[in-house]
Amino acid sequence: MKILKLTFAAVAALLLTSCLTKAILSTVVVDKKTAEVRAYGDRFIVNVKCAVTVKVTVDSKAKDWIHVSDTKFNPGLGDGYNLEVITDASTYNYKTSGVITIAIDEESFAEVKVEREALDKYEVHDVEGHTYGVALINGKYWMTENLRSMTYDTKSEARGQNIRMVEDGTGFTGKACTDPSRLSDLGTMEGYKNRMGYLYNYLAAMGLTADEALSQDEGEYKGAKRQGICPNGFRLPTSTEFSSLKQYVDNQAGGSTKGGKWLKTSVGWDSSVGNGSDGCGFRGYPCGVYKDGTYNKKPGYRTSFWASTSHHVGEGYQSGSYKWCMGLPSVSGTNDVVVEAGHYESEGMSVRCVRE
Repeated sequence: MKILKLTFAAVAALLLTSCLTKAILSTVVVDKKTAEVRAYGDRFIVNVKCAVTVKVTVDSKAKDWIHVSDTKFNPGLGDGYNLEVITDASTYNYKTSGVITIAIDEESFAEVKVEREALDKYEVHDVEGHTYGVALINGKYWMTENLRSMTYDTKSEARGQNIRMVEDGTGFTGKACTDPSRLSDLGTMEGYKNRMGYLYNYLAAMGLTADEALSQDEGEYKGAKRQGICPNGFRLPTSTEFSSLKQYVDNQAGGSTKGGKWLKTSVGWDSSVGNGSDGCGFRGYPCGVYKDGTYNKKPGYRTSFWASTSHHVGEGYQSGSYKWCMGLPSVSGTNDVVVEAGHYESEGMSVRCVRE
């Protein structure tokens, strides 16, 4: 656990009764009469000297990894009050920050900004040598980039087999994928060519033949989890895991129509859809959906991820060919809704793996 940087900065003019009038840079004490900050690795102590009630809040982006010992107290005078702040180890592959607000009233307050180191070199390699970052989200380790391998790893159910790459205008048959980064017009996605991954049909993602896919009843394939095209140690998420992820980001973002903002990247999405905040480190790139030999939704507008779950919805759908996925749609007014839906196994969508 590491705190890269700790700052204590006044952001408003405080009243005469205020105790927070001086700025503290790093962990240096500048005025013991007002406040003192001392860092101890993964935690720090803020000693506050006031004669009024103080309220403490942690901003929403950091409330899952910054913990304060008290949120309301009256330190009085004398030696003041020691507020203990503990930070959890980083779970992201990039630096994260949070703000703690110490307030006397709405107009008199100060902020402590905490920056946390990136997760030290936590990554996974596929059998072809591509490297992907990994983030801990809601108790599960997720790859933070889409898969871009055409070879099944040595422990996969389909080991020794390869996937066929198709060109634009070609439908998917058998195990097949396509590369959305070859599109000439990527719009705002141009900078993501090396992170977009491939769009796989369900057979390729799972490592199944068409007969195997059609022979399964509703539910998880053979009732078990499936590695498929994922690297060793990782596998395709189940619909249950996607549902749990959706519930988590909905709760974090503040509602069932807002969770997608936490999953989407903060850049790259078309202006008609809107960028996300990437609040949990998932990094959902808008890589599009490939259907019937063309991009049903081009990069920049939508993204969908295969689950390992089959689903039969009745008339109008071929038994065993309708599979679960999680998607981030581009529907006016619902651009931040996380969708759980079904797609035909012949459609091309992204693969995002979860650790066993």
